[in-house]
Amino acid sequence: MLDGLAQLIWNAIDAEAGRVQVDIAELDDRVAEIRVTDDGHGIDMATAHREFGVLGDSWKAGATPRTGCALSTAAKARGACRSSSTEERRAGAA
Repeated sequence: MLDGLAQLIWNAIDAEAGRVQVDIAELDDRVAEIRVTDDGHGIDMATAHREFGVLGDSWKAGATPRTGCALSTAAKARGACRSSSTEERRAGAA
């Protein structure tokens, strides 16, 4: 978390900010939100879309799982995943 906060502050300095403000909101004695604001020049929207447009996308969203399930521990515990054992592959091929 501190590395990310430091990066945001350095980004503001890189954008020639004269003022950087860090606000930390707590909830139940824990950090609930950190907001960093600055008066730097930033980047235009076209550059932001070009450079960060796919940020948060995942190739996994469209991928087909190899065993027909999400391969998660929870799914395996529920018995939702098939075994990928050699015997089962042979039985399915027969």
